[in-house]
Amino acid sequence: MFGLFVIMALALLASGVLAAECQSGTATYPSRPIEMVIHSAAGGGSDLMGRMIADTMAKEKIVSQPISVVNKPGGSSAVATAYVYEKKGNPYYLYTVTTVHVAASLKGDSKIKVQDLTPLVSLAADSESVVVSAKSPYKTLKDLIDASKKGKSKMAQAGSSLTGSDNRTGFAIRKATGADWEFVSYKSGGEAITAVLGGHNDLCISNPIEVVEQLRAGTVRILSITGAKRLEIWPDVPTLTELGIPEPPTGFRAYAMPPGVPPETVKYWENAFQKFMATQAWKQYVKENALTEVWMDSKTFTNYINTAAPKFESIMKEMGLLK
Repeated sequence: MFGLFVIMALALLASGVLAAECQSGTATYPSRPIEMVIHSAAGGGSDLMGRMIADTMAKEKIVSQPISVVNKPGGSSAVATAYVYEKKGNPYYLYTVTTVHVAASLKGDSKIKVQDLTPLVSLAADSESVVVSAKSPYKTLKDLIDASKKGKSKMAQAGSSLTGSDNRTGFAIRKATGADWEFVSYKSGGEAITAVLGGHNDLCISNPIEVVEQLRAGTVRILSITGAKRLEIWPDVPTLTELGIPEPPTGFRAYAMPPGVPPETVKYWENAFQKFMATQAWKQYVKENALTEVWMDSKTFTNYINTAAPKFESIMKEMGLLK
């Protein structure tokens, strides 16, 4: 009984310390390390970007405490989302958020919506790239599409999630062209690329950040990208729009925190991320990884999620992922 009393007292003390920190403004917050939770395995786009942000904020002294990156893959983001949700009111957790989270709650993989957390900021919009091994016989997207229609065995697209933007983009291509391939899910975009390089799957559709190193090494070939125009870093790669293929809604790169964190904490991180986006490191990262800057503060990002959810629901019903 005494032990239980001690545990309860310590818990109350800890919550009181957190509240006191936040209520006193940024003078004492943060007073200990921050944990950045990634919903996918190491090597994926969210992981690579999260580690870059953590490193840059430390080097530029934007945040006074270190940010450690923790990967919690599983359940199309459900495992990580539940972990962060349980930290209610705790301002020492950041969480990567993408369109996967919106889709996961619609599909029922996660009972927790992004809106049930504290939507924090959006930083960028993603492009998607159609990728094959450099050893692949397919030189163009048309080659790939034509082969998928004629092949004796069905092609396979390696991807990170049934509810992810890679699967939605693949669906858009198949719908517009009559291409025929199946989707094979892996824990991260990095694992999907490894499967393609190993010859286990025919293609993957990945964020450029996930394939840029392989492209430099000459181990992959990019057949097409999403977006309104060709990328500066890949001027010879055509867009899906050029090829007459309508695109699904663009993915986003954003952050959230546990539910119930104080408004002062939200403001602190809005300011921190704005300072981060002004760094040369971020500007170079955006250019090299084919991102488009899209800044949204907490209120704007929350409104965006509320507006985007019905659009994703409609697409997922068309894909057969929802009834």
